[in-house]
Amino acid sequence: MASWSIADFNEVFKLISALSGLKNRRFYINGIEETWESSFGFLWCYNNRNQAYQPDLYCFGKDNNRINPWGCIQIQMDWVESADWFSYGKFIENGKNSFIWKIDKQRILHEVNQNLHRVRMCPSIRFNFIQSLLDHLPETIDLKINKNWEYKVSYNESPGAIRIIEKNKCKIFGFENDDEYYSDGVKPKGFNYLKQLVKSCAKESKEIIPAIEQFME
Repeated sequence: MASWSIADFNEVFKLISALSGLKNRRFYINGIEETWESSFGFLWCYNNRNQAYQPDLYCFGKDNNRINPWGCIQIQMDWVESADWFSYGKFIENGKNSFIWKIDKQRILHEVNQNLHRVRMCPSIRFNFIQSLLDHLPETIDLKINKNWEYKVSYNESPGAIRIIEKNKCKIFGFENDDEYYSDGVKPKGFNYLKQLVKSCAKESKEIIPAIEQFME
């Protein structure tokens, strides 16, 4: 048997890798047995991070060329228009053909925690930064005045989706036509908002965050 304090936990990684093929292995935290997978499910990702050209940017999705704002790709909630978590919430009517999007932060938190559980022992996870990011997400988004967001297009009607009618004017011929579609959430327009969000959360959480704007251009 061997034991480590939480401060020296990094020292166990080589041993854990060597024991990966054994069946009769046990792991305890404060005397309570934990499953191997839920404790060391992060190890392959952590090893990939350490071998990456830019290890800190790896956690933000650099190697996959998909920006992960949480600083842990295992959360699987990227900053892309099609991301499911941009549909976590509901529309509140705000006038004729105008809506405010109310973000369901509890559902986002639930998914973040679920995805983090099996990798929660990873020393690269910035828990304070993740919490700050969630706190700084807006409670509501007024699609009429907030230029950082727009309606997320859904080609099929689904529960909670709304029908949007937008006027489009042809610049060449001058006529107008209606563009109709369904929306089940919002999507970010570019990365300007994300840049400010990451900067604010890094300052509040006092975490050293790599310059992820390098691959937002």
